[in-house]
Amino acid sequence: MSLRLAALVGLLCALTPDSANSQRIERSTLQAMFDHAEAINDWQIRDTCLWGYFFTDRRLEALERAAEELVKAGYTFVRVLEPELEQGEARYYFLHVERVERHSVDSLHLRNAALYEFADRHNLGGYDGMDVGPLEDGECTK
Repeated sequence: MSLRLAALVGLLCALTPDSANSQRIERSTLQAMFDHAEAINDWQIRDTCLWGYFFTDRRLEALERAAEELVKAGYTFVRVLEPELEQGEARYYFLHVERVERHSVDSLHLRNAALYEFADRHNLGGYDGMDVGPLEDGECTK
């Protein structure tokens, strides 16, 4: 298994800008993610880890502006990705930013709420969720 744990299996790249904000991540889903991560990984998800956050939109420029704001707020820009599209599917993009931080289920639920609001405030297609993994040394720190 990859060192990075997908927060919502199959959700990333499954949601498009038209559906991302209509399917918000529930606290129960986060609890299941934490439980699963604790069962399968050598590192502890409740320690300080590398958290990745994803936004989606059909407008590259909108994501670039959002990235600037997120960097000002302490996130690290990773990239903008254009996923492979199904035939006839309209083009869209993912913005990936990261932040080293510690989360509990409740704090991550609050972070997600803030990022959904950020996406709404910036008129993005949506906040698409998160992933988590250990820091560079393969561990999360206490």
